[in-house]
Amino acid sequence: MTSRKMLSFITAALCTASIFSGCSSAAVSKKSEAVTIKCFMQSLPTIQQTELLDLKDKFEKNHTSIKIEIEDGGNKYENEINNKIQSGQAPDIFMMDSVSTSKLAAKGKLLSFDELIDKKDLEDFNVNLLNQFRINGKLYGLPEAGQSLGLFYNKDMFNEAGLKPPTTWEELEAAATKLTKGNVTGLSVEYSPAFFIPFMLQGGGKIAEGNKPSFNSEACAKGLNFFNSLFAKKIAADGKTLSRQYSVEAFIKKDAAMALGFSGDANYVISSNPGFNWGVVVLPKGNTTGSFFQSTGIVVSNSTKNRKEAVEVAKFFSEGNVQRLIAESGIAIPSRRSMQQEYTKKYPQMEAFLTMLNNSEPLNYGDDLGKLFNALNDAGTKLQSGQMKDAKEALDYAVNLYNGAH
Repeated sequence: MTSRKMLSFITAALCTASIFSGCSSAAVSKKSEAVTIKCFMQSLPTIQQTELLDLKDKFEKNHTSIKIEIEDGGNKYENEINNKIQSGQAPDIFMMDSVSTSKLAAKGKLLSFDELIDKKDLEDFNVNLLNQFRINGKLYGLPEAGQSLGLFYNKDMFNEAGLKPPTTWEELEAAATKLTKGNVTGLSVEYSPAFFIPFMLQGGGKIAEGNKPSFNSEACAKGLNFFNSLFAKKIAADGKTLSRQYSVEAFIKKDAAMALGFSGDANYVISSNPGFNWGVVVLPKGNTTGSFFQSTGIVVSNSTKNRKEAVEVAKFFSEGNVQRLIAESGIAIPSRRSMQQEYTKKYPQMEAFLTMLNNSEPLNYGDDLGKLFNALNDAGTKLQSGQMKDAKEALDYAVNLYNGAH
């Protein structure tokens, strides 16, 4: 899973939802002529489109002063939205991750929701997700949904081996060792920063202090050394090594007994193999528990000429009926706590992802996350290939690379 895919998991039409609790069309506008709110989103959904369009129609019937116009940014969304903002043609509403939201808010490009939203309703949002969009005490976005990591495991393989799901690094290594036999590898996981950063955090380290990388500490090195050792001992492998496109696919095909994956991957597991006997647990702990979570949200351009209407449409995105569609689909963790209950009720195994979300830190590691990931990815490649003797050397190299020394 790429970092972009990891950050983008809810899609365009979700912003076209039904009525926000406590609001009426009279509160939106007294204009006799409808205003058009332009929404720039990433990738139209392929699931539950009929339901989403029905919600859009109901919204427009109940809010006759507003029409919603959606433009799909597709695979080049990030470049497209940046070009629109820089050229002074920002849409009224668009999707944005929390790091980019912070940057745009600092430049005065975004509208604050504080005076235009029901404070009581905000209490229903997951605090971790909502706080990602608070910058200097002001709210600049409404979270749509969240993603967190968990450990998938094959219940049949574990039962046959007489094992319980691992809760510590030691138990993870022992289980992966015992389950690696024949054509089955104990653990399938991508060798990339998205998956070894949690181990660095569990080692007790910090990834960044503000915009300054701090991931070359001994604590971070301990976590990366452990992660690397699983591959060196051949009890872990990535998807490509197992002849699959992605590690979770290898798990689904039973090429691996366990896999590290995101909450969005669970939907892939469910849809790909309905009869598969699997479960998910929180990540096994090292020196401490830890991981990261991420969310995208809906933001409103400060240049919109229809502020109340734009905020109203943004609020619809997170209204209960739309959140229920997210919960029922299993594609991500809904941002509302009330709908998170629906999510885990339908998919009990998802409780682990919700636990991880509530006990992880946001993926906010400075202003240039792409640069940080690239430096860590390069270091990981050199460590895995044996070009560097240990994780400390590799992470020192990554810090220097990030700072422009290489």
